[in-house]
Amino acid sequence: MEKLSLKNDTDKASKERLSKLENDLSLLKQKQKELAEQWDNEKVFMTRIRSIKEEIDRVNLEMEAAEREYDLNRAAELKYGTLMSLQRQLEEAEKNLTDFRNSGKSLLREEVTDLDITEIVSKWTSIPLSNLQQTEREKLVLLEQVLHKRVVGQDMAVKSVADAIRRSRAGLSDPNRPREWLVSKCTFSYLL
Repeated sequence: MEKLSLKNDTDKASKERLSKLENDLSLLKQKQKELAEQWDNEKVFMTRIRSIKEEIDRVNLEMEAAEREYDLNRAAELKYGTLMSLQRQLEEAEKNLTDFRNSGKSLLREEVTDLDITEIVSKWTSIPLSNLQQTEREKLVLLEQVLHKRVVGQDMAVKSVADAIRRSRAGLSDPNRPREWLVSKCTFSYLL
């Protein structure tokens, strides 16, 4: 839009801005082309690996069927010929993909990581990413500090509640003692 509006202007500053915009646009198009080519290359590697794995599964099923029918010649041919060849192809394709990824050019992944899930849940729920990434151990260690932020002047009660929760989570609490022995309908119950 800026480019279209600058085409009609005739002053020197507008022409300089227009040439800068055209230069930036050509650089961005070149970068987009490189990224698209890189994405296509990586997708070819992944598609090749997937097709080899599907072929291995098909050969395994065919080999099992040949063994059930006592066609041992066909089963041996599949097991020691076709299957071995496919496994070598798979190893080579995975090595090529690993080399490509180690070059720092990886754009695609086939697996979903914990961080991916955490980011999505964080976006949906508006809970900060750091809160979702905390482990249970970290939460228990910081429990007293969190309780002290909301409950003022009750140091002994906060310590007792935090210790009771830690013992309970560790499985060391007294089974004959009621769990709610310290907490009534107060700030503590809302915090927990």
